[in-house]
Formats: sequence, structure tokens, C-alpha cells
Amino acid sequence: MFLYGYTSIMRTIDKHLQDDFGLMMTWYEILIMLEHAPDNRLTHSAIGEGVILTRSGVTRVIDRMVKEGLVAREQSTEDRRRSYVKMTPNGRKALDTAGPDHSQRVYDLFGKHLRAEEAPAVLSFLKRILSDDDAEMAQKRVHWSGPAK
Repeated sequence: MFLYGYTSIMRTIDKHLQDDFGLMMTWYEILIMLEHAPDNRLTHSAIGEGVILTRSGVTRVIDRMVKEGLVAREQSTEDRRRSYVKMTPNGRKALDTAGPDHSQRVYDLFGKHLRAEEAPAVLSFLKRILSDDDAEMAQKRVHWSGPAK
């Protein structure tokens, strides 16, 4: 049941991002990662660790995001073998446009069903299953300031 619920909700969230903003969920996650990275840029391997894709999968996703103008590749000035993925102004605009609505959608699917007295138990559970690094990244990815008025 847990896996079915997760899959169903993720499918709904992904469809919403694609239909309303032209963004795949993976693209949105990468833009969030870049938003919190120094100089809004990361290596391909750092992105791969954050979105659970193979090396070739990261390359294909980044190729599509470059084509859409959301990110750009940038060569390292220190090491010619290293390149970065950097958020473009169009990527920033896409994230700023989709973020509030996406966060509201996540709240509608999850948050509004959580009673105040349940929140501490859920938070405690999530802290137990996430590593410290994952918990820190999850906190950075929160893009919501409350339900829409």
C-alpha cells in the first residue's frame, strides 16, 4: 500500500508539473538542487547523486534541459576534465513560476491531511529514515510558505 500510494502521488505531481509548467519532476528537482548550490552550479555526478539517475541518465536529462534553456554547461577553469551544470535565467524563471503552485499541490496531497498532533510523529519518523545529509537537503528543497489564501 505504501509503495502504491507513493507511486500514485508522484505520478499526480509529475503530471501537474508537466501539464501546467512544461517541467518534468526530475527537471524541477535539479533546478531546486542548483538553486541551493554555490553559484547555482553543480557537477553532473553531484546531480546524479541527488536525483537517482545513472551517469548516462543524468547526461540525457541535462541535454534536454540545455535544449529547453533551463541550464547550461560550463567548463571548469581549474580542471579541463570537469564541467558544471549551471542554472540559466530561464531556469530561475521556471522554478520561480512553478514553485509556489507546486508547493501548494504537494500540500494539498499531503499536508492538509496531516493533523497538528500527528506532525511531530511524522517528523520524527522521517528523521529516522533519512541520513543527516538527506534531511538537510530535504529541508533546503522545501519551497512552501503555507497554504494559499
